[in-house]
Amino acid sequence: MPRARQLTRVLACALLALAAAAACTPDVVSVDAASASDRVGPSGRGTLGICGDQQTAVEPGLLLTAHDVWPALDDVGKIASDMSLDNPACRAAVAVASEPERISCELGFPWYASDALPIALARLGVTRVREAEFLRVRSDRSVSGQVSEYVLTLSGSAAAHIEEAAITCDGVQAPDAQPPVYTIRGGLDGIAVAVRVGYGTAVGLTFTGAGLNDATKLALLDKAAELASRTGPTG
Repeated sequence: MPRARQLTRVLACALLALAAAAACTPDVVSVDAASASDRVGPSGRGTLGICGDQQTAVEPGLLLTAHDVWPALDDVGKIASDMSLDNPACRAAVAVASEPERISCELGFPWYASDALPIALARLGVTRVREAEFLRVRSDRSVSGQVSEYVLTLSGSAAAHIEEAAITCDGVQAPDAQPPVYTIRGGLDGIAVAVRVGYGTAVGLTFTGAGLNDATKLALLDKAAELASRTGPTG
């Protein structure tokens, strides 16, 4: 079963605040920034900035909403961000990175830990990452279910790399689906990860205790892919 992914350290704190709050808001957007050090290193820090720190609010209508995921529930929340990887900071970080980051299938799509994700994806040819985390909470404010959504803008051979990772993580390709759809099962909970990989865009959903059946999960993937096909102001 893939673990629910933290968007960034700042978003992780926001997630905890959401769960502890008296009520969840439908859409909460966090913008993360960090100061740069004097030189570029494998972490992406340097005078050019930090790879992955250019995060902005997501234009409405490009990602799912919390009520798309759980339409009948009120105690749900969403945290979203839009991160550019097509910039000098990421190119410099990729240039000095010693070796490719290994994927971790248990993390769910796109299979990289949060701190390594920007540089790892930039190396593959991903130029933008739109991401959202959806939370369902109990009456005691504890989290009872999570769904993560990633929309990756691809260039070069990135689509092939994403497909290879899906297969490595035991993804099963759906017959006759175009663009290709891969699903990874999580035991009794059915589909744990669902990914659609087009030439220019990859859309992936990871489900943790979401309480959704497989048909609903695939329908959410279809809707996420349709939303992702809309053109935002930043590509």
